[in-house]
Amino acid sequence: MIDKPRHHLLHPACGEGPINIFFAGSGFTYDYLYDFGIRKRLLSWHANTEKDIRQYIEAQQEGRESFGIIDSGAFTVWNKGGTLSLDEYHTKLQQLMPHFDMVANLDVIPGEQGIRDEITPEMNNRAAEASWNNYVELKRRVAEDGHDPARVMPIYHQGESLDWLRRIVDSGCDYIGISPSNDCGSSRRRLWLDDVYEILTSQPKLAKTHGYAVTSPTLMREYPWYSVDSSSWVQLGAFGGIFTPYGSYLGVRKDGRFEGAKWPPEMKQKLAEYFEYCGTTFDDVVNDYKCRWRVNIIYHMDLEEQCCFKPRQRTSMLFE
Repeated sequence: MIDKPRHHLLHPACGEGPINIFFAGSGFTYDYLYDFGIRKRLLSWHANTEKDIRQYIEAQQEGRESFGIIDSGAFTVWNKGGTLSLDEYHTKLQQLMPHFDMVANLDVIPGEQGIRDEITPEMNNRAAEASWNNYVELKRRVAEDGHDPARVMPIYHQGESLDWLRRIVDSGCDYIGISPSNDCGSSRRRLWLDDVYEILTSQPKLAKTHGYAVTSPTLMREYPWYSVDSSSWVQLGAFGGIFTPYGSYLGVRKDGRFEGAKWPPEMKQKLAEYFEYCGTTFDDVVNDYKCRWRVNIIYHMDLEEQCCFKPRQRTSMLFE
């Protein structure tokens, strides 16, 4: 049984060395990633299968440890037109908390599926207030169950008032989820993150932060994250894509054809050498999704080691 987060499995990060990249996604076994040396996993109650979660739990019980964050999957449920109650989530957490290091709060998603463009500041505020109430109540219930309530991670979302982030910080939370919006461009995400970290770095002690679906190497380096997560390694690989130091390629394989057939010989040679470094070949990457997964895993493992905090000077947008 886990009684406190196993931070010894992670880098110190927070601006003091390499970041921590948590591998998310589904469609593979626990040992598939473990055998690569991956010890950081994010699973979702509703986005992952019960088999995925069971394999993770069994591995922890058998000593094959990975630091685990469990997410409610509220967004997955919302996307299907449903809702998830705090009672349901808490009941599930009574089974899961003995095996996971951190549990994400139950977020309330503003608006309805399919009409995200119509979300108003008032709707965002109501959702943020409901999420905060869930956080307070979930911590109370978790404490009653005999677990450390500090293992509940609140999540601050782009679009919410900064006052909600200040409330999280003032509560003494040590590990905060930060969720940039996928509905806006990278420049607006950066400006928002500037505001977020201006508040966080002004505190006597910098809280740990987890960037939900923060996959941009630039964003990983420009802010003192503790951790981020990505499922794009598995999603991209399954649909013919790869990550490399030379860029990501979305059409390595499409409709049975090699989309890079007209690439210059120099590019093909560079990629062939990189695939050899990853322990595979050009032909295998083209024809086997697991070889693409392999390339993507090694890319992210290397990226993690190379992603050290390099602050930039804050800039303003010409037009707001």
